[in-house]
Amino acid sequence: MSSKNLNEKIAREATTICINGKLCVGDLVISTPDDDYACLIGTVLAINPVGTPEHDAETENETDDIHVNFMAMEYPRRRMKEIAAMFSDLYVEKKDFWECPIDDTIMSPECLIRISGIDSELLHRLLSCEDNAKLFCQGAKAAAYGFPDSGEGRNAIFPVIKPLPNGTALIAETWDEPEYPGIRISLCAPGRNNELLCFVEHSSIKPAGKELCIAAYSADHDEPAYYESYNGPGSPSPNV
Repeated sequence: MSSKNLNEKIAREATTICINGKLCVGDLVISTPDDDYACLIGTVLAINPVGTPEHDAETENETDDIHVNFMAMEYPRRRMKEIAAMFSDLYVEKKDFWECPIDDTIMSPECLIRISGIDSELLHRLLSCEDNAKLFCQGAKAAAYGFPDSGEGRNAIFPVIKPLPNGTALIAETWDEPEYPGIRISLCAPGRNNELLCFVEHSSIKPAGKELCIAAYSADHDEPAYYESYNGPGSPSPNV
């Protein structure tokens, strides 16, 4: 095998670690809102690890270079206009969508969230407008547990996001704390930290039959306004 073919093979088969875990060629990704190429969705074309000839020939980045085709998705007209406006501001000259250089973009791992396996309805919402994509990224980055790498099948677990008419969104996510595994629902708004609204957990310190507990918060208190076993009163509330 020639050195060129070997290097191309490495780029096709290499993996790296992005914000939410292992990333491979062919994965679907979304770029983070704080990147210059913000909230774009595309597929990974190649991964050039640090120290390979392709990496060193293209950039001086201290992280792996990830080639992404952000033109692989079919954006609706509204989103195309938003992307064109973003690049017009970036280049300080008017750009049409088709002039945007996003068909083979070099990205760093810390600017990408893997969304392979995402359901079609959520993908459609993320493609529809920048605000939806920002809310998703905010929820994904704020999730304390991250997105686990599920191994061979690599079907990731994603938070469930429901955009609301007022521009905010509800985010449901799981966590795997050994003594209190459960699900929580938070309120997400652009430019603000997520606000925990309620959660359901399995509390190992509760009596048998009363481990499943429900908590609800009010806007003016950090501690739950309500915390109780689903099957009635039990032992005192744990610290949350």
